[in-house]
Amino acid sequence: MLQQTRIEAVTEAYGRILAACPTVESLAALSEEALLKLWQGLGYYSRARHLHEAARRIVESGGFPGTWEGWRALPGVGDYTASAVGAIVLGERHPAVDGNVVRVLSRLLAREVTPLQARKLLEQGIQETDSPSAFTQAWMELGEVVCIPHGRPRCGQCPLWEECRAHSQGAEESFPPPRRRPDRPCHELTVFQILREDGGLALRRRPARGLLAGMWEPPHVVGSLGGSGAWAALSAWGISRSQGELHPLPASTHLFTHQEWRMTNYRVRLRQVPPEFPFVWATPQELSARFPIPSAFRLILP
Repeated sequence: MLQQTRIEAVTEAYGRILAACPTVESLAALSEEALLKLWQGLGYYSRARHLHEAARRIVESGGFPGTWEGWRALPGVGDYTASAVGAIVLGERHPAVDGNVVRVLSRLLAREVTPLQARKLLEQGIQETDSPSAFTQAWMELGEVVCIPHGRPRCGQCPLWEECRAHSQGAEESFPPPRRRPDRPCHELTVFQILREDGGLALRRRPARGLLAGMWEPPHVVGSLGGSGAWAALSAWGISRSQGELHPLPASTHLFTHQEWRMTNYRVRLRQVPPEFPFVWATPQELSARFPIPSAFRLILP
């Protein structure tokens, strides 16, 4: 859950998920849709699917892995997670390298350090230490609490300040060297909040693969449409002007890691549901309890 997500954002969801499935067996037995609903709001939903599949494999194998290699083989578990669990829980000697550790080493050496270089730099230390667990947690905590990424690092609290080249140069915040983020491609969508008279909301399920796979969403089309274009899109779904009313809603924007959605939004109140309506209806109760909906659409939910 903490992969690419802040602790503050994870805390509530962690408690929610732990309450619903407190054991690996209960997690494995949960339906994918139920887990996605519990995960709602965290984003990066492939992590939830990896977690689910990992739980199933752990249950099928009779217990948690007892080696670094066993953890590394689980879906969604990379070198960092396997090394952190291996060192802290199992006492194995594989250095756990994340952005915090890379930042500390970059400042210590006053140069750019890649994750691979950081791993090599820590190899000897973790082999020689009496406690791989304490060694690993110390490096992680140093970057999280003292050698912080934003604002002035707390050099007065750092046990390594005398050896830190960036500190001696007064250039702590210059390392690691900043990298320019690539521009996000922008996609324009027109999204429809289609409502029945009883408050039911029309939803459709996204494809099983790709971005937000398997989630539920309000119907939408590509492009930013005006009123006539919006009615043309609705007519393709069997909705005529005589069956409902079209009202504009405020536009919205959602940023993903690698792309941006700019959404033109409409509310459609149906007086009559078309006979072959291509979408699923969700009651207000089902919206809160059953259907996992991406946060990209939260501003236009009823």
